[in-house]
Formats: sequence, C-alpha cells, structure tokens
Amino acid sequence: VGILVLRLVTVQAQDSQALPPAEDRAEYQTEMMNEKLELSDEQLPMVKEINLKSAKQMDDLMQITDKATKFKKYRAIQSEKDKALKGVLTKDQYKVYQEYKDEMKKKMKEYRKKKNNTDKN
Repeated sequence: VGILVLRLVTVQAQDSQALPPAEDRAEYQTEMMNEKLELSDEQLPMVKEINLKSAKQMDDLMQITDKATKFKKYRAIQSEKDKALKGVLTKDQYKVYQEYKDEMKKKMKEYRKKKNNTDKN
C-alpha cells in the first residue's frame, strides 16, 4: 500500500516475526519511491541505504512495550529519515515524497476508523 503504511504497521505490530525482514521492507520502500520520485542512478543506492537504516531501527522499536515511548522513538526515526532524504532528493522530489506521506496518513486514518467500527459490531 505504501511507505507510510509499512511504517505504521511496523510500529503497531505485536510480534516482529510477523513482519518481513528489514531488507525486504527497505527494498519495497525504495521501489515505491523510485516509481513515485523517478530517482536518479546516483540517488537510488542512497535512498535504499536510508530506507534500510530506518527499517532496522523500526525492528529495534518492536522491543519497546510502552506505547508512548514507542511512538516518541518512532517519530524520532521518521524525523531522522526525512532529514536524510531531504539531503538526497531534489526539492520537487521531496515535495512529492511529503505529499505521498500525507496521502498514506489519510488512508491509514480511514483504515483505522473503518477497522474500529467493524471491531465494535
């Protein structure tokens, strides 16, 4: 579904074994970003490295049980990733990346709302 959805699923998953390996998630994210942002041959390996680092940090996040702490660390990982991407992407690419993230946030919010309504019935 997208970059953000994978991140949110990572944060919410109870068992890190239920997730694909960090390398697979990073590869998927990089492919999606390449499609959306038309990355150059120079940008592609840098973006992949950033995505892999972030995915591995998300795996480490799974060990945290306190939701507030987990969310705070999740936000820090996201902020670090965005900062790194901003240094690699062009201004136009970064704008498209941010718009895509916002779109995924909206879809995830709708999914959660629908799921919560289904769970109540």
